[in-house]
Order: sequence, then structure tokens, then C-alpha cells
Amino acid sequence: TLLLIPSGCVVGPFATTSYLPPAAPPPQKTTLQTTFDAAATREQLRPGDNTISGSAFLKMDNGSIATAAGRTVHLYPVNAYSTEWASHWFRSTQRGYHEAYMDAPQFTDIPQEFYELQKTTVADAKGEFSFKKLADGEYFVMVDIIWTVRGERYNEYGNLVSDNYKTGGTLCKKVNVSGGEVQEIILTQ
Repeated sequence: TLLLIPSGCVVGPFATTSYLPPAAPPPQKTTLQTTFDAAATREQLRPGDNTISGSAFLKMDNGSIATAAGRTVHLYPVNAYSTEWASHWFRSTQRGYHEAYMDAPQFTDIPQEFYELQKTTVADAKGEFSFKKLADGEYFVMVDIIWTVRGERYNEYGNLVSDNYKTGGTLCKKVNVSGGEVQEIILTQ
């Protein structure tokens, strides 16, 4: 098997080698335009009668499935601030995926309370999770499913080098619950 690299040079046999993803663009500093309302967010997190349950997984390059087993799943109330925040992370406010090798958005002024005013749970051995006693409303459910892969890449001198890199990413989905419902979701790409 021959590998044709972007410069047009042909190099020898690499039948079972994984190659590193392209370099991520440098992160840009972002200032959110919306003001965080901690009191309103606390109110959104008051107890209720709804449940969001589900599972999360990603398909690996080799066809295997990587689940969210043992990973922390986050639930943020949807409001103007979290919507603007999510739009920078995922380029969407409905559902999204942020590749692990891409640098995370760099925010200039996120208040610590934003990260504190959330609910979390840990996915079980099958990658399943549940948030119970939620008030009526909309929520962003997020989880990182990231693993390390050994691969090869060409360094700046044109030499083939082995290296470890992160792959997978962060999944997000907006979920609406009301009237004591149980909403079942699947987070995947």
C-alpha cells in the first residue's frame, strides 16, 4: 500500500497505520454578549417531576463503539447565556459535536457560577445516564467521549514520527421536558 501525502510525495507501505488529524486552528478569544443571570438559572434548576434519561456513544474509526461509561454527563438549563455559550462550542443550539483535537473555545469572562449551576451524573457501564426531578423547561445535555490513539505523522522536518493524540469529542443535545414526562435521548454524532 502506498500513501500519497498532500505535498504529492509518495512514501512506502503503511497498511495498518493510523494518521494524526490535521492541526487545529488557533483558538480565538470570545466574549459573550449576554449577561449571566444566576438567580434565574437557580430557579430553572428547582426540583420538578420530569426525567431525562439516555445513552451516549461514538463510533470509532475501526467500527467499534466508545460509550460514555464512567464519564460525567452535564445538564445546563437553556437560557440566553447558555445558548450563546453552546453556539460557540457547537456552532448550533439544538445539537452538536466538538472534535477532541480541536481547541476548545477560549472565553474571556465566564463567571464561575455558570459552571457551578448545572446538574451532573456519571454514566453507567453501558453509557446510560438519568437526570430526575427536573422542572419543566429546556436543558443542554453534554458529555465528553474522548480516548487516546497511537498514530503517526510527519513532523516539520519531513520525518515520520509516532505520537499519541486524543480523538472522539464532546456531544450536546437540547432537550425539552414538561408535564412530568420521561424523555429518552441518544447522544451520538
